[in-house]
Amino acid sequence: METNSMMYYLSTQAVAFGLRVLGAIVIWILGTWLIRFGTNVLRRTLTAKPLDTTLVSLSLFGPVQDHLHNFTNVCTFAFRRAWA
Repeated sequence: METNSMMYYLSTQAVAFGLRVLGAIVIWILGTWLIRFGTNVLRRTLTAKPLDTTLVSLSLFGPVQDHLHNFTNVCTFAFRRAWA
């Protein structure tokens, strides 16, 4: 391989890698925002009705947030597999 063709190959691979990293960061930020939005909506919904405060705090900081986080991880994995 010549030096010019090697540099061209490396630059195209670097751009492709950079775009994938940028896309992953955007998906991560969007997922984090969606998790916060979902927990805030759930908090407002649960506090609007007369419920025990223990139920509200357990539902917000326990399994619901974990499930939302796992969902964003699955979506990120699916997007990464689709781009590969």
